[in-house]
Amino acid sequence: APASAGPGVFELSGDQGALGLVVDPGFASNRFVYASFVDTPGKVNIVQRLTLSQDPEAVVESLVDVIRFPKDDRSHYHGIAGMMFDGQGALLIAVGDPTDHAQRAFHPEGKLLRLLPGHGPQGGYTLPDYGPAQWMRLVLTGGNPMYVAMGLRAPFASTPWEGRFIIGDVGGNGPHSWEKINLYEQPGQNFAWGSCSNPDLMGGDVPPIIAYRRGNPAAADDMPGGPRTPC
Repeated sequence: APASAGPGVFELSGDQGALGLVVDPGFASNRFVYASFVDTPGKVNIVQRLTLSQDPEAVVESLVDVIRFPKDDRSHYHGIAGMMFDGQGALLIAVGDPTDHAQRAFHPEGKLLRLLPGHGPQGGYTLPDYGPAQWMRLVLTGGNPMYVAMGLRAPFASTPWEGRFIIGDVGGNGPHSWEKINLYEQPGQNFAWGSCSNPDLMGGDVPPIIAYRRGNPAAADDMPGGPRTPC
């Protein structure tokens, strides 16, 4: 409803409204809820924290930023999307790739972000303590230790499952594009968008748990192990 909308959320085209919504693991005591959305006019990906209460005005006044970063303005789509908390209390945030950033290690678009939301009045976040070895591994493989996975295009639908993160990712518009269901299990995964989207030719990247060619009703023929088609 407009009465509870954050500024800049609604737009005539492109990503609209809250694209991700998740409650804090300590919700019973802190009443924190997190929403991800794209400020379309400002071209910004945003996660905000609100404190749920019976007073609508107090809820709006409680809004604080957890994180915000620019969205590539060459497309109105494929912005920040689904979220979940993992077993360590870190927030996982799926971010789409509106153009060609998914394989660029130091760019947030096309990545899965992992951070610890701040619980203070200013919001914000910190990074989890991975330890020196894991920290260096994340830097070497992802460029930024906040980016624990890469290679996403349009992760519009996602859900937690037994401590893991299932991510529905929309393929490209070309005849050789693939629709995929990805499974995030550990830092360092690459879901291949921007390098090779064909699950049968992905090499060292992480294959999806389900995949089929876009627009092809014979999905079973295009599963891994089926006919080999270009990336």
